[in-house]
This record gives sequence, structure tokens and C-alpha cells, in this order.
Amino acid sequence: MSETPLNLSGDELMERFVRGDKSRNTEGSGLGLSIAQNLMQLQNGNLEVFVDGDLFKVVVTLSRAKLIAAHLKKFNGNVRYALAAYNAGSGAVKRYGGVPSYCKTYVNRVLSYKKAYETANAVG
Repeated sequence: MSETPLNLSGDELMERFVRGDKSRNTEGSGLGLSIAQNLMQLQNGNLEVFVDGDLFKVVVTLSRAKLIAAHLKKFNGNVRYALAAYNAGSGAVKRYGGVPSYCKTYVNRVLSYKKAYETANAVG
């Protein structure tokens, strides 16, 4: 958070991070946002920076998230089925009539991460 409004666009802010990253010394005092953007590009994802008053917000979109979104749509919002389809394929979910036994560990692990994230970010 900034003490005053940032008065620049997300693109301008990102350019400042890129310049800061390029000028880093070996002590690692530079900024990681430029590195994160490069990683997103390598993963066919996207990183956008938005300025909101005295804050900047980063939105990361991964192409894999689009695939999970498609599975969610295919399985009418059933998160367990969508994760299983992502892991084992939608055909396997259809054949098993639900989460195949061989990917239950994966589905449960992802859901436990989701729950931990939601708990850590709960307001109040």
C-alpha cells in the first residue's frame, strides 16, 4: 500500500518493475513482479497489473485455469468432477460416474489447499 494514490496506469507500473528488475544487483534487492510476468508468459499465462488508488493489484491467469473452467462447465459446477477431469480426463470421470479411485488423492489434496487458502484469507 502506498501512502498516496499511485497516479499511474498498471502498464506504467509494470514498466517500472521491469526497469527495476533489469537494474538489480546480485544482492537480490530487485522486484519479483517482472520475473512473475516472465514465468506466466512461459506457462502460456498472463499477468496484469491494475492500480486502485494507493494499491496495485495483480491478476494472474493460467491457461490451465481455463481448462478447469471448461471442466466445471461440463460437469455443472461440480468441483470434484472438474478436478478429476483435469487430472484423469473427462472420459474417465464419465466412465466411473464420478471421481476415479486413482485420482481421489489428487482431488482431495487440491481441495485441502483450497480450504487452507480460504481459511487463511477469511475476513474477520
